Amino acid sequence: MDLCWLFYIGLFLIGILLFACYSRTGRMLRCMFFTMCTGLPALVILWMAKGLLSFPLALTPFSVLASVLLGIPGVVAMLVMNLM
Repeated sequence: MDLCWLFYIGLFLIGILLFACYSRTGRMLRCMFFTMCTGLPALVILWMAKGLLSFPLALTPFSVLASVLLGIPGVVAMLVMNLM
């Protein structure tokens, strides 16, 4: 199995874990909204700075979903995956 697929599976499992943690707090929607409001702008900023960076991120459905569900740690994980 390719290393990138293991990374995708890890991101998926982390997303499920975050969803479980959010649902136990009793403020699931507020936590998910905050994660979305930090992750999506971080992805867009890095996408807009693609000319300045040597490792641009593309706006794909997977990258948008990872940034919305995982927030800034998801965007950083995609950057690390892009460097591999």
